[in-house]
Amino acid sequence: MKLSNIKKRLNNYSLKTKIMALIFCIIIFTTAASYISIQIISVSNNRLLYKALTGSLSYSAQDISTKLSNIEAMSSAIISNKDIRKNLITLTDETNSIRLRNAESSLDYLLFDYYQTNRVNSVNYINLYNPNYVTYSYEAQSRFTPDTILQDIIAKSNQQEGYPYWITDYCNDYGLFLGRDCRRVNKMRYETLGTLVVKVDLKKLIATSTRSVLLSPSVQYILYDDNGIIFHSDELTEDYANDINGKLTEEYDVLDCGGKEYFCIRGTFTNMNWKYICMIPYSNIAYALNLSRALSLLVILAIAVISLVFSNLI
Repeated sequence: MKLSNIKKRLNNYSLKTKIMALIFCIIIFTTAASYISIQIISVSNNRLLYKALTGSLSYSAQDISTKLSNIEAMSSAIISNKDIRKNLITLTDETNSIRLRNAESSLDYLLFDYYQTNRVNSVNYINLYNPNYVTYSYEAQSRFTPDTILQDIIAKSNQQEGYPYWITDYCNDYGLFLGRDCRRVNKMRYETLGTLVVKVDLKKLIATSTRSVLLSPSVQYILYDDNGIIFHSDELTEDYANDINGKLTEEYDVLDCGGKEYFCIRGTFTNMNWKYICMIPYSNIAYALNLSRALSLLVILAIAVISLVFSNLI
């Protein structure tokens, strides 16, 4: 159809029809512009939120990494402590009951001193297992951990040749554990004098490290490594945690979890081969954006109604 024909047909329309068509076009363009503007604001807002939070979360992750490194350093200090080693050798080789009791008392005192010093690192208790005696820093707390789990930790630690080993299998139910053997060379072969087991209250560690940064009690956390989920907040289920971990393909995103929207940020721990996802409630931000969309729609509808009224008066 030629341009002249289109122009001729347009001239044949009434003034009212032309005005209505113009209003309709304006409404379409205004609606599209409003939607695009709100989407741009949403993306920019999320980016600013990410930049504002990532520094704080990096600080928290660094604090957690530092405390875990401090616990590893404590384990090195314990197994290399000459008095602790001497008493463990006494428990292993000695038969004199008085010397055995003195060694036990000395170990109780020394281990409790390490526990008191490292409570700031969220250490829940420290146990030292010798075949002939178990030294507890806080026996009442240790009783909350089933013997089957403690034996599993000891067995896994015995395979590490004296190196520190983090056991993450029980983080949600019982906490994070560090196991390490104290060994000596006896008759040209290594012999285990005792196995150190340190329990870390992971929930408390995360809470204390992030409390000064993120004050909202509704913030959720997920910790994971290459093998899967290590820990998740009590409000999340294992399935939700795996679902969020699978959906979050970028550094940050807004994701739905159990019917609630969360602003999710992914990060790493500097000294550990672990990563974390921080989930911050997005309801207030989503409410503001939805309110903006609703107000824009109401304004457009109001313009349309007013335009229709005026067009009928022509």
